[in-house]
Amino acid sequence: MNNDTDGAARLRIDGIDTEGGLKRFGGRLDTYLQILRSFLESIPRYLSDLRQAEPATREYTVLAHGIKGSCYGVGADSLGKRAEALEIASKAGDRAGVAAGHDVFLAEADCLLTRLAACLAEAESAKPDAPPKELRPAPDRDTLRALLEAAAQYDITAMRQTMTALTAFHYQAHEDLIQRIGSLVSDFSYDQVQVELEAFLEAQPPV
Repeated sequence: MNNDTDGAARLRIDGIDTEGGLKRFGGRLDTYLQILRSFLESIPRYLSDLRQAEPATREYTVLAHGIKGSCYGVGADSLGKRAEALEIASKAGDRAGVAAGHDVFLAEADCLLTRLAACLAEAESAKPDAPPKELRPAPDRDTLRALLEAAAQYDITAMRQTMTALTAFHYQAHEDLIQRIGSLVSDFSYDQVQVELEAFLEAQPPV
């Protein structure tokens, strides 16, 4: 049995389909743990924004949509379904429907994040030190194009997969691009991801 399989067998988080999530990322435990860590770090800000947003408005709908996609992306399907119900109700202007699910969703989200934080802390404490990242001349153009296509389709899972592939290395040139794009992906700024990548790929023709 390989290390990823051993680790996956121990990765149990109530509220997250870790087996399905791991399969989504090719069975690579380290990759999946990075995705879960990114989820844990980025989602609280959007939950806070959702708490403050006026129900049944475009802002609320967009926030619920982004949270839904991130939840489904990591395998938090139950929470994703609750976010989806809020999105549908908000988009329909159903303030009563939003009010009925809002507090329950946030309470479930808070509990899930607490469990996830504990699980990741345990997993990372048992993990050996990672080897230094390989230095490459520049980010791979094909991977950047795959990221552009994923952003155009609002495919959150594909975006996180390509970002994981890109951040696996250090670069002699355009390291700042990867850092900037990573921040935009975490902020759900998918339209701006497209703008940045289109401009970069046009300005940097293939060698």
